[in-house]
Amino acid sequence: MLNISIEEILRVTDGKLVQGENVIIDNFALDSRSIKKNEFFIALHGKNFDGHSYIVEAYKKGAIGALVDITKLNAVKSSFRKQGFSGLPSEFIIIKVENTLRSFGLIAAFYRRRYKVKTIAVTGSNGKTTTKELIYNLLLTKYKKSEILKTEKNYNNEIGVPLTIFKLDPEIKIFVAELGINHIGEMQRLAYMTDPFYGLITNIGETHLEFLKNDRIVAKAKGELIPYINNTLFFNFDDKYYNYFQNFSECKITGFSLNSDLKEHNVFTFDSVEDNGLKGYTISFRGEKIKFNLTGEHNLYNLLSALCVVDAFGININKAKKVIEKFKPLDDRGNFSKYKNLTIFFDAYNANPTSVKALLYFINNLNYTNRIAVLGDMAELGKKAMKHHTEVLNYISNMDFEKVFLYGKYFSRVYRERLTDKKLFKPYKDLETIGKELKSLGKRSEETIVIIKGSRKMEMEKLLKFIR
Repeated sequence: MLNISIEEILRVTDGKLVQGENVIIDNFALDSRSIKKNEFFIALHGKNFDGHSYIVEAYKKGAIGALVDITKLNAVKSSFRKQGFSGLPSEFIIIKVENTLRSFGLIAAFYRRRYKVKTIAVTGSNGKTTTKELIYNLLLTKYKKSEILKTEKNYNNEIGVPLTIFKLDPEIKIFVAELGINHIGEMQRLAYMTDPFYGLITNIGETHLEFLKNDRIVAKAKGELIPYINNTLFFNFDDKYYNYFQNFSECKITGFSLNSDLKEHNVFTFDSVEDNGLKGYTISFRGEKIKFNLTGEHNLYNLLSALCVVDAFGININKAKKVIEKFKPLDDRGNFSKYKNLTIFFDAYNANPTSVKALLYFINNLNYTNRIAVLGDMAELGKKAMKHHTEVLNYISNMDFEKVFLYGKYFSRVYRERLTDKKLFKPYKDLETIGKELKSLGKRSEETIVIIKGSRKMEMEKLLKFIR
């Protein structure tokens, strides 16, 4: 029960009441298909949808009112007339604002400040979700589930974060908020909404380059979080942007590093790390030997940053050990499976130049005779998409891979137009053909490791059904 009045909505959004009275709103709805009686409809619009087109449907299903863009108001009135109404139903509350998405965020920010919770804002180019889940699970060693709120699924944007904020209640003490962006300015709005006590930036890499152009602008965009942090920023000391953030951070900054020699310089680190290949790592931390099942150096950073954050909450390392040793890779983020003599490493929830190169480096250093890569296109790279896809293929050319399967228009174009030595690579138009070839390779006597990596939009998971 939100218990937000129309008067409060008008005040925080600077909106105008077109019609209706000052009632109390118990819940908001964004989808007219699932709206319930007396919910208040937020008419959002994007590239492929416009909630304003469904306001009549929302009203018919029992919505008490709607938040609309001022430029869409006449279209909304017209929609009601086309449905046989003489105009806007008199009992239906209409508030007009400059931008419904921004206003939705402002309402969330207002609601957030009703509660004295400590927000941990987690952002960065890679590792956000895994790190958020590690933090959440480690905190459960000290707090009850009912005392911690976290962003679920991919609810890390200007729609998902407000929806999560509206789940706050008086019992919650900690809010673990994953913040994802792809434009300058978004982080400011998300940070204002969440009001972070602690902020964690996992790393800065080449991600969302369609809009953010290069890693320097990525750093600037992620750095918009820092002025809103009330206590401490946690950041990767090994990242090249550490000094950049340190120089303009007015809040306290705590660094973490995989270089154990830096412990004497107040940088958070492990005592030692033993690489167990595909079985993950054995780490030594504060006198405890801990087995960590996730592979790749990037996941060591995820764990280290999570421990760095929860240390501020006084989490007991003995209890933390049990959580870490039970922690498994999240769906589509570094999962292993076997098919005959193929070991398949699937990591295709998302992909950008930084994460792809990191994974290739990791696999190249494993003790396998045969290595095969299946690479799907990387999304949101904008005008430099060809450049970055070319760099990835040049990078893998200097490694010890038997074959590289390419899937997607960018990798295929690079193969046709830019590669002089094509022996290692082969482009494919469909995943089924790749699957059949991999299936036949599984019948060989030699053990082979296969990595599958690509952006979410490439739906690389469909490949798995053609292998098994």
